[in-house]
Amino acid sequence: QVVAGYVVAAPFGRAHRPHPAFRVRRGSAPGAMGNCSRKGSACPLNDAEQEPMLYATSDLEDIPEMWRPKTQQVGMGERLWLERSGASRRTKPCLVIVVLYVSILLAASATALGMSTPPVCAVEDLGVAAAPLQVRMGTPDNIALSGPGVPRFFQRLDLAGIWAMHVESTSGWMSWLLAAMHLEVLASFAGSFVEGTTLHIPDSVDHQWGYSSTFPSLALMWYHAQRRGLEDTLGLQFVNTSFAKLGDLGEVVRRNDNEWLQTSFILGQRVDVVFSRMVYANGTVGASSWQRLLSDLSGYGLRIWGDDNLCRRRCETTVGLLLLPSWAACRWCSYVC
Repeated sequence: QVVAGYVVAAPFGRAHRPHPAFRVRRGSAPGAMGNCSRKGSACPLNDAEQEPMLYATSDLEDIPEMWRPKTQQVGMGERLWLERSGASRRTKPCLVIVVLYVSILLAASATALGMSTPPVCAVEDLGVAAAPLQVRMGTPDNIALSGPGVPRFFQRLDLAGIWAMHVESTSGWMSWLLAAMHLEVLASFAGSFVEGTTLHIPDSVDHQWGYSSTFPSLALMWYHAQRRGLEDTLGLQFVNTSFAKLGDLGEVVRRNDNEWLQTSFILGQRVDVVFSRMVYANGTVGASSWQRLLSDLSGYGLRIWGDDNLCRRRCETTVGLLLLPSWAACRWCSYVC
């Protein structure tokens, strides 16, 4: 192939057609054509035809690398090497950080092996099968629904047992997201008391509320540990035995004797959470609620507050979010707090 006066050898011994970016035009002096117009005739090039004239019909970047001037090829090679070396320089610090972080986690876990295990951790990781046995059960004796100035309808409320929470994921994308994260899964009304028309639920004390073992649920436990004290309660302002307001979180409506529906609006999306009685006051387990809890937590476990020490709660949830194993977080935070 003749390109700009040079002969370019095809790689691997194969012949290549001229690149379409070039058009070779051979001119001839006036009157020199003679029999050259006849196909197949031998016609020597005249002086004007010694150098083929090349006309580029596309931009420079369309020209193959092998057809460009050698100086330009070297420049492009150096530029490509600089780009690749720059990318590697940007990647190396990230790799160093990851390796250093993993090394710290391994060192902290190895150090925790030599520490004594406390009898109780602030964050208890349990299996789902142990769920009904680890959450405090509400009974008529530990739920104060009567007293001076308490409306009479409270005495007709039946909130005993252990309740399972299930997000109905049919009302929008926010419901689907919350259902996938499994934030809160169990609740108990044990220790609740009434002031005026408000039922105060001590949801911050140990063995009162159940969370799943997902990472978003652990982040919610961290938030509760940072923002809420042991004396804080969840207030339900009842209007009658079938309707209550949950502050800014929405409203709660009784469906039947064993189900309540909480309706909230988050980012303009309606979120429905069903509270269903999973364990009755006599210890009987509701089959449908139990099966739904097993289905919701398929592949996950259960977490509860096992200790009322706020320092340990904050420490264990923080260290857990840093991906340290729960048993190591328990030992370290027991030592720190």
